[in-house]
Amino acid sequence: MTDTPPGPTDARAPSPARRTRIAVLVGLGGALLTAALFAALASRHAFIGDDAFISFRYAENLIAGHGLVFNPGERVEGYTNFLWTVLIAAVMAVGLPPEPLSNALGIAAGAVLLALVARMGARERGWGDPLVWLAPLGLAANRTFAAWSTGGLETMLFALLLFAGLARFLEERERDAARPLVSAVLLAAATLTRPEGGLAFVLAAAFFAIETLRSRPRALRPVLTWGLTYGAIVGAHLAFRIAYYGDFVPNTFRAKVTGLQWDQAATWFGMYVSDYGAWAYAWLALVPIVVRRDARSTLFTVFLLTYLAYLGSVGGDIFEFRFLAPLLPFFYWLVQDGVRALLDAVARTGVPGAARAILGAALGATLLGLTVQPSLDVEPWRKEGIASIEAVASYAAMRSNEGKIFRDLVEEGLLDGDELIAVGGAGALPYYAKLPTLDFRGLNDRKIARQAAEGTALGHEKRASMEYLRERRVVIYDVLNRIVYDRTSPVLGVKTLDRPPFRGRLHCVESRGRFLIFATTLSRNDFQREFERFRILY
Repeated sequence: MTDTPPGPTDARAPSPARRTRIAVLVGLGGALLTAALFAALASRHAFIGDDAFISFRYAENLIAGHGLVFNPGERVEGYTNFLWTVLIAAVMAVGLPPEPLSNALGIAAGAVLLALVARMGARERGWGDPLVWLAPLGLAANRTFAAWSTGGLETMLFALLLFAGLARFLEERERDAARPLVSAVLLAAATLTRPEGGLAFVLAAAFFAIETLRSRPRALRPVLTWGLTYGAIVGAHLAFRIAYYGDFVPNTFRAKVTGLQWDQAATWFGMYVSDYGAWAYAWLALVPIVVRRDARSTLFTVFLLTYLAYLGSVGGDIFEFRFLAPLLPFFYWLVQDGVRALLDAVARTGVPGAARAILGAALGATLLGLTVQPSLDVEPWRKEGIASIEAVASYAAMRSNEGKIFRDLVEEGLLDGDELIAVGGAGALPYYAKLPTLDFRGLNDRKIARQAAEGTALGHEKRASMEYLRERRVVIYDVLNRIVYDRTSPVLGVKTLDRPPFRGRLHCVESRGRFLIFATTLSRNDFQREFERFRILY
């Protein structure tokens, strides 16, 4: 019996060996290009923000035996990232510096996240499909994703846990796992990293319950196992919070969330759309749920829209797109899936493969081109009260230098080391100065956090009254958002400040060419005694 000769289609089909070689080349090329883009942008935009030092200070006090506190003896939850703070404490406990290590952890989380996004695409179409790399390349080329992989904050760990948790949840549902525990643990870890992780759990729980009730209404045991696993972990942390801090929510929530802030959010969202030209391709993210309506498209789209609505209600952020970074993996995945769904729909109309390849390449080039352009720009200050990454980095560097100068003043004997200072940026300065510190916007103070909002700047609507600062006997009140100056500063000689929210007298003391300008609640005689070791100018 002779073999049947191959037909025309078979002759054109690549052999298994060739398909393997193509998959290896495409996969390796995509991985290398993604890694190179991410490494280049993370290096270019690497920074550390002032807020990172809040966690560092809590972690330092924890390993010093003072507890998880900002000031020893004051149990106030002035952080929103429990898991990250504990992780930083572990880093510091073995003698490693938190500044570079926090950024290393964030970059590692970003790299793992890129790998997970690529793996999800390859599970469906194989590594030989170039479209698998559209979402990873879009993320790697995105300034927001790369920059906020640094910053010293929990941003990218949170993003990783969110995406890994929901992706694992979908995998567990796909194979109908009887004990879906891994996704529950990942989503619980996300919630302990940032409370917003609870949104992902609630949506996944609703999805899980509806799916079960539709298909097997009596098989609720996996749902209960999954929910109880998450609840046990998050519930244990809530019990700790109530017992240790005496509150159901972090103090930061009471200090920062003051009501709906849609106007501010519109400005913030508008900046992102404008910067990244998202108007040109964002519509692709809605194609999968319209065309396919599969489980992943539905869950990812609903989560993305729900989280965006939440961010809109709280006004976004005063920093450049920080809170959007955890959503970018979902967004770029949906855009990638939208391109695929669109090309599949075009294929069903009989359009030749070459034309479809050109269309796919054009859509991909548009996405990557618009993403890369702002990633190469550097804009020192943003408008509308939103700080750029460069501005955040500059402020943290200035505050770090001030904190080290204060520490020198203590070690030189000019300050006793127990003076209470009140600052608006309660990060790097208190961390390096190691002085008792009051955040006058209420992050580490229950009374300020619970007072009515007065200002308009997002997250900065509350401010301690002079009566309360006098009650606390604040020695140095940072009313200029900067304390240390040199002799060339135009601020020298300014003895009064008459602008909201502070109107009153300023003081200036000097030592070795370092000029400290601030307000105080001390009486004239107490001020003279406190700073007698300085040269008092006024």
